[in-house]
Amino acid sequence: MAQSTIETRPIEGQKPSTSGLRKKAQVFMETPYLENFVQSIWAGIGGADGKTFVVGGDGRYFNDRAIQVILRMTAASGARKVIVGQDGPLSTPAASNVIRARGADGGIILSASHNPGGPDEDLGIKFNMPNGGPAPEDVTNRIYQATRTIGSYDILDAPDVDLSALGETALAGQVMDRVRAPLGSLPGQSFPAGTVLAADEFAYDDPVDGSRSEGQGLRVMFDTGARVVFRLSGTGTVGATIRVYLEAYEGDPSKVNMDPGKALANVIETAEALSDLKAITGRSGPDVTT
Repeated sequence: MAQSTIETRPIEGQKPSTSGLRKKAQVFMETPYLENFVQSIWAGIGGADGKTFVVGGDGRYFNDRAIQVILRMTAASGARKVIVGQDGPLSTPAASNVIRARGADGGIILSASHNPGGPDEDLGIKFNMPNGGPAPEDVTNRIYQATRTIGSYDILDAPDVDLSALGETALAGQVMDRVRAPLGSLPGQSFPAGTVLAADEFAYDDPVDGSRSEGQGLRVMFDTGARVVFRLSGTGTVGATIRVYLEAYEGDPSKVNMDPGKALANVIETAEALSDLKAITGRSGPDVTT
């Protein structure tokens, strides 16, 4: 659930060509070789925040583990969505086609072309542009320059994504991080639900044994009596359920039987503004409403 910024330092020899960066698989397996290069890709393309990427590989040794690292780093970067081939494999031509067909902002492809693969053989990583083609020299030069000055990389602490299952998986920690980041500056700001009186991350104090559980959820309270609460249920952030609690005060008895969607319209709009829930999860509405 936590996002970490890991200190690092430049690694010599991470100069990509338009065919990407190719080394022995064992080199990529040594942390932070892969992490440094992926973070440098974000720097070279002007950041990943709000973007959609395609990720896949040719199925060679270490592809599966490398994809999981890339997914966690993509989530930490603020990317909106990542499209991955089932189980991970996605050839370069297929990835290029998906980038164009889905209107993605580019893709990271793990391939070393016709070079042999295996634990002691080759692995490669390259970035393809929104047109599906390889990154031009000016982009690869920016990536290389970033590898020479890198001081840290961002990664999400989350379980592996089940790439065997078709469908969408939300790294739910992104939603919580999006709400959590500005909590301290929210009081006094105005939203459709009203002016924020207070905002915090709350804890639970057990009245029986006196224990305290931190990080139970995020809440925002308004001068109108409205309240928005965000919580995660389940373990980890992959496949966890995002619960959004919406409350509004209504003093007119004739309106207490209004359709909840209409009665809470301003609170719903405010919750979306606070969380970017639709953009991050790719969902237009809740799976369950109670």
